Amino acid sequence: MKSFKIISIILLPVFMLFVSCSLEEPDLKKTPSSTGTQDFSKYVAIGNSLTAGYQSGSLVADHQQYSYPNLIAQQLGIDDFQQPTVAWPGLPNIMTLESVTGVLGTASGTGLPTNTTLARPYDNMGIPGIVLADVNSATSTTDSYSHSGLIDLVLRGLGTQQAQALSLNPTLISCWIGNNDVLGYATSGGTSPSSPTDAPTFGFLYSQLATALAESEAKVVVANIPDVTSVPFFTTIGPRVAAGVAGAKVLNPNIVGLYYQKHGKIVANPQQDFTNFDELVPPLITLVGGTYAPLLGQPTGKWYRDLAAKLGYTIEIVMAANPGIDTTQAFGFHPQNPWPDALVLDAEEIDVAHTAVTAFNSSIADAAGTNGFALFDANDFLADVAVNGYNPGGGLPTLYAAYIAGGLFSLDGVHPSNMGYAVVANKMIEALNEEFDTDIQYVNLRDISGNSPVASSVKTSSLDLKLLSRTVELMGGNIH
Repeated sequence: MKSFKIISIILLPVFMLFVSCSLEEPDLKKTPSSTGTQDFSKYVAIGNSLTAGYQSGSLVADHQQYSYPNLIAQQLGIDDFQQPTVAWPGLPNIMTLESVTGVLGTASGTGLPTNTTLARPYDNMGIPGIVLADVNSATSTTDSYSHSGLIDLVLRGLGTQQAQALSLNPTLISCWIGNNDVLGYATSGGTSPSSPTDAPTFGFLYSQLATALAESEAKVVVANIPDVTSVPFFTTIGPRVAAGVAGAKVLNPNIVGLYYQKHGKIVANPQQDFTNFDELVPPLITLVGGTYAPLLGQPTGKWYRDLAAKLGYTIEIVMAANPGIDTTQAFGFHPQNPWPDALVLDAEEIDVAHTAVTAFNSSIADAAGTNGFALFDANDFLADVAVNGYNPGGGLPTLYAAYIAGGLFSLDGVHPSNMGYAVVANKMIEALNEEFDTDIQYVNLRDISGNSPVASSVKTSSLDLKLLSRTVELMGGNIH
């Protein structure tokens, strides 16, 4: 999804009825898929990192084989489904987790593309980092709105994503796009960009794309935009910070809560700009905040030093741009050294993100209804899973949206795991079967490598802030 320096999904960044209706996993040897009267022999996928199979901060063939388009192609019996594969350890280098100690790291080596000589466009056209506007306008990184570093890997100078996909004369198209039009805003704490794509622009561009897909005469399945604030990237650090604030207040009653920067402010208002995480809509701390949470209460300016290094500025320049900040004060517990704006979504910013997702999904639903597309309601699904988890049946463990131990998400906290992508593939298949009266068999989840929670052998106590603080450092700063 959107490329920016920390972990880039959107999400992952990495999705309504799962819990109430478990999938019946078929015996694939006895019940082959049937497309009935539909011709699904040529399948092409349009989208971003969620389509590409990106996970744990990387695009790598070991996980691309579990991209939901590749899994759907397998269920359709398509043998020649081509993807822009990257050898281990991927681009960027993939995150790893030592299963016994819970130590995060990155795989060593250099990941290189392995399928660049394909003489035609790829069938999986998913491009990590792109926004909706890039689909029918970007031909390279330099002329894209998102400036995703992986555009050239996929497009190879052969035209836009939309043009290449349609040039293959597909009979089936999946399209999951638009996540990055709000994810970049959310994952940056509402700072870069300072707002999601505006709703009228999104609606116009999506309608334009839908018309082009409908005119191809292919059958189409689309997915809408999940609530980006429900993924582990936003739900992991907050409870730990809240516990730290509560503990600090027991030791020092003068602490009023966690002071944080409201958008557009530098120094916190002592009477207003703080939280004890007990509001109706408490602020959300991003996963990036795991790097700085252990420093609460200390006189530190690490955030500003890191910002200076990232921007290539001197610390003096950065501090001059933040008048009133006093790093000799207790970080997070003093209004002159508040928790940084880029590491928190406050109630107003959460509302902006929710409003954008609602508007985007209305446009997607309208386009699907008007053009007869199948629709996977990813928003309802993820909202349900975030509360109830997902029991896939078949003796498999219940999966949750929790970071690392939940099993549905990869180590970047935005993109799905192997199992998560397989679940998405099945929901896409379910939507296709319902809309087009087909009998495509579901992916057998027992066959998915790493189908148990990725940290099942890691002690819960090891999933602490020290582990979480390593996440950002190890991801080289990218979330797609």
